[in-house]
Amino acid sequence: MSGDKEVLNLLIKNATKVNRRDNSLLMRRIRRYKDFDLVNGSLSANKLINALYKCKPDEYDLTNGSIRDGDNKFSYKLKKIRKNSNTRREETGLSPLAVGFPFFEGWLGDWYRGPLVLTPVELELVKNDNKINNWVFNIDKNAEINVNLALLITLQQELGIEFEPEEVPEWEAQEVVENPEQFWHEIKNYFPNELIDNWNVLNEEIEEFPEIPRDETPDKINNQSSLILKPYAILGHFPQGKNSLVNDLIGIKDYNDQGQLPELIKHILGNYKNETISKVVTEEVKNVDDYKEKERLKILPADVTQEEVLLQSRKSKALVVQGPPGTGKSQTIVNLIGDSLKENEKILLVCEKRVALEVVYDMLKDLELDFLTVMVGGSGTKKHEARNHVYNTLRQIAQSSKQTRKVNLDKNNRVIDKNVENLNNYT
Repeated sequence: MSGDKEVLNLLIKNATKVNRRDNSLLMRRIRRYKDFDLVNGSLSANKLINALYKCKPDEYDLTNGSIRDGDNKFSYKLKKIRKNSNTRREETGLSPLAVGFPFFEGWLGDWYRGPLVLTPVELELVKNDNKINNWVFNIDKNAEINVNLALLITLQQELGIEFEPEEVPEWEAQEVVENPEQFWHEIKNYFPNELIDNWNVLNEEIEEFPEIPRDETPDKINNQSSLILKPYAILGHFPQGKNSLVNDLIGIKDYNDQGQLPELIKHILGNYKNETISKVVTEEVKNVDDYKEKERLKILPADVTQEEVLLQSRKSKALVVQGPPGTGKSQTIVNLIGDSLKENEKILLVCEKRVALEVVYDMLKDLELDFLTVMVGGSGTKKHEARNHVYNTLRQIAQSSKQTRKVNLDKNNRVIDKNVENLNNYT
């Protein structure tokens, strides 16, 4: 079990990509179309406490109904922030939009400045009947309030401070509002003593975020690594380098800690000695014409290299397929799915970007096979919709087994094999 835990920890850390150029680690200024300083918003002091300290699920005004016919100076900026956030969500299934508060700054090998805690939010333009529109941000009751994961990775890289992903404080907004003092106490105690100073900012009014040019980076004092908190509050894009696999990997790690890790997962992690998948007779495919048509099923047209992939997948335990855009990788994946369905196999397709999944899903939909698939993961998926889709899929399979017209694949395969043989003899 310990070997599996080590592998999972390594996978989690590798899946978390940290770049010092990210706003989460080095924010020198307010970016024009990615950040909004809440000191410029219309929130009252009490509302700010609810939003920043208590993380209270609610709707918070940014412009206080002051946008008329788009003339407010913040309207265009907020519109662009929302658009950029939606683009990121469509590509990855994750939204980078959050309120960061408070901010840390200081030296950890290099100079860093970024948000300590991130509260995920949704940015909306509320339209009223009197034609006065208002920009607001919403905190959902189930929003997960997180410590800046990029900071934790950096502490490990710069200072050698190890962290266990499942031990990082993570509260839902509805839990924080019930006991905010306990939440911030847990955040403070998570970090080593004397590493972070000035926790009193939690009780101070927020200040305007000051720009620090590259040539004005503060000097390091006494060669010590330390951070100080500042009362800045920014709504913006704060990438955590956290792709959509990280939460799943943490969930798998929980199963491992409970001794409930499935055998197939152990096999994938490389720490399980018994055979968990059907034996595969490995063989290199050199000429696709040497194999009968029944050995692969194509539900989309395929060239010789794509047919080779189909055949090789049957004769390998693992296979890597690569190629530039437009060479038919998605088409090959759809054919692999069709070939596996013919063998009554289950298929799991995992992509870092949701848009890549949608391309394959749309191809399957054009083939009327979408009822056999369900897309899960990422912020674009709702759990109840996924459950309903699985239910409808099972019901449709049961009905189709009685109504579907049978196709004689063997006869079609023999015809194709004969045509291939005639062509080869002719050449």
